[in-house]
Amino acid sequence: MSEDENDSYNGVFNLNSLKESVKSNTKRIVFSLFATNCISCRNEFQILRNRTADLNENGVQVYLVDVGENDYEKVKKFAEQYAGKKFPLYFDRYGNILQYFGLDEVLPKMIVLDSNLKPLKILIGEAGNDFPEILWK
Repeated sequence: MSEDENDSYNGVFNLNSLKESVKSNTKRIVFSLFATNCISCRNEFQILRNRTADLNENGVQVYLVDVGENDYEKVKKFAEQYAGKKFPLYFDRYGNILQYFGLDEVLPKMIVLDSNLKPLKILIGEAGNDFPEILWK
């Protein structure tokens, strides 16, 4: 992958392009922001991986977004190890998504949007007992 491709959002950050890719049954879009040194992120990824059927049944479309790292292969290996290949993976080397939503660099974070890409909630820190149900409620 070239350096230019590493910096692209593959449609994630262009909200109009993302809207075109949203499945018709999608009720929620979730950006799961992570870094490879985040222990809580590993746990959340495993929960997401194990609950993929529930996410799909409830119309939740998840995008994994690595923030601030520049080793694409390390990020890809981390995501595949803990979340599998079930969710699209994006690479945000400069943390632009944080700036776009006015957030600090504390990870993990989940940005939950409705199907019209309107922000509904931002979840910060380790998953609680209501995770992942909180993503569709």
